[in-house]
Amino acid sequence: MKPYKQLLRVPFLFLVSTLFLFSCTLSAFAWTAGEPLNIPYPRLGMWWPDPWKQSFDDISRYDYVLLFDDHKQFIDQLTARNPDIILLNSTNACELSYDWPGGEDYAEILKMPPQWFLTQVGSTLSQVVNDTATTFHVADMSVADGTTIYPLFIIGDTVLIEGESVLVTDIDENAKTLTVERGFIRPASGHAAGTRIAAHISFWPDSWLLNLSMMSPTGVADQAVGAERWADYHARRGARLLLSHPRWDGILIDRADPDESWLVGESTARTIDPDQSNTLITDYSAFDASWNQGLRHYENNLRQAAGDEKIIFVNWGMDNYDLLNGNNYEGFP
Repeated sequence: MKPYKQLLRVPFLFLVSTLFLFSCTLSAFAWTAGEPLNIPYPRLGMWWPDPWKQSFDDISRYDYVLLFDDHKQFIDQLTARNPDIILLNSTNACELSYDWPGGEDYAEILKMPPQWFLTQVGSTLSQVVNDTATTFHVADMSVADGTTIYPLFIIGDTVLIEGESVLVTDIDENAKTLTVERGFIRPASGHAAGTRIAAHISFWPDSWLLNLSMMSPTGVADQAVGAERWADYHARRGARLLLSHPRWDGILIDRADPDESWLVGESTARTIDPDQSNTLITDYSAFDASWNQGLRHYENNLRQAAGDEKIIFVNWGMDNYDLLNGNNYEGFP
């Protein structure tokens, strides 16, 4: 979601007539594969209801409903009331949330290799730290392009350092030190002098950006697969979500928008360091192109894993129409 649409990420209703649903050989219980959708108008959809609080009768009135994976326990109750209901699971192309300790995203964040996070330009430790020290000495506090000075750290930043994340609570620019809360979400550990340290990027509250671009360094989350990028791993993850219950008709990919350089100034990002080199860039056109390439790579891998009989529907997505079955617009394109 782009910045001016933040308030829309709550359960809400959409007329299906506002969606661009493209004809293709799909199968869902509400239509026959290869045939046009035959649900009469108006076609109504519900995004992200709360099945723990809302009645199944209310939810099942809709023609299509977007749910999360932990809602699959309610699928039988919904389909018993409306056998033709179209049910879509949900994922996010480039964000993982840490606001719910019991959630799947939280578990994923704990095992993400540090190479996959999209971070700002950072610095390095100038002194070794153990797993309890709360003062970090860093080599640099800012970076400049000749016109603008960009602070590398500000109070309130969450900061990535190897497999740990920390919360910055105070800064001494003269001493080049950060006072931090250790083990913020990702567990504390010791770090050698020279270790890279850089601020996470957050757009949606209590979430971190993952690097979907092909400029991302590779990392290992699955030992059986080895080094790969977030785009590769996340496509397999999306396919597992989609295939986790036979009654999922498809999946929504939120935050499937291209050209992510808008994050600078519209999120916590003061800079973006797509290859984690601690090198300031001021022209993000190559990053945008690489992000779009990675987004298509991710969607293509997901389509290959899910097959042609499942819906892949995106929110504010790039026009990869050969891979997708629909695009939701939260405003005029």
